[in-house]
Amino acid sequence: MDGFHVLTFLTFLFPALLVHSVTASPLKASLGAISIVREVSGPINLENLFVRQSGDILVTSVSSPSIYQIYPDNTTSPVALAEVPNVTGLLGIAELEKDVFYVVASNLTTSVNSNEVWKLDLRAQALENGTAHDAAQLSLVARFPSALQLNGMTPLANNDTSHVLISDSGAGTISLLNVDTGAYGVVMADTTMSPLSTGFGIGVNGIRMNGNRLFFTSLDQGIFAQVPVSLQTGAATGPVETILNGTLQRGRLRAVSGWAESLDR
Repeated sequence: MDGFHVLTFLTFLFPALLVHSVTASPLKASLGAISIVREVSGPINLENLFVRQSGDILVTSVSSPSIYQIYPDNTTSPVALAEVPNVTGLLGIAELEKDVFYVVASNLTTSVNSNEVWKLDLRAQALENGTAHDAAQLSLVARFPSALQLNGMTPLANNDTSHVLISDSGAGTISLLNVDTGAYGVVMADTTMSPLSTGFGIGVNGIRMNGNRLFFTSLDQGIFAQVPVSLQTGAATGPVETILNGTLQRGRLRAVSGWAESLDR
């Protein structure tokens, strides 16, 4: 059957990374039970998710321009809430105020003029017989003509409804975007964030703020790291600290990347 499964993890692979610094002993953890929440028919993969305050789950896919909503209680089939025009797929998603989301949209060409950020306003959304009514309000926030591949997104601070940080996996940089004005600029570029010519061409990937620290994965380098950040400018206020470096297989690093996306904001 075509489609992709949304899974629920009853226990987590890396729950201790926030509270432990690097130690000499290897990280030992085991996967818990996994169950299928819902199958999303259509896209061949799913990229990112955000759990709404209602418990429903917004999901993006790099193979679809649609934003899907999943209902964990299975009372309603997954619904495509909105479709971003003229792009191939969607990546990072973040909420800056209740039911107001921002999503990375891209043509996935790792070239200029391929990346945008859109606003998804669900404050007036309602469902009737499994169909979205009072259609979601979708609007363009900014185009990033010089970005190579925008990817992860996170709010800059808990009480900040205007700014998000966005990773550029192709360039190995982090940008700050003002969603009210559309103004943006690169605020971080570190060697640990750079893609490798011998890898997938994917540097800094999943990102998440926790307090005044930005946690990120750098896929090609096999790095999971953190860096202190100014909550006013988004710039680094200290050096990058590597938490894991080359100790995980690629598949497990992808698991860490997804886990980094779920850190408390």
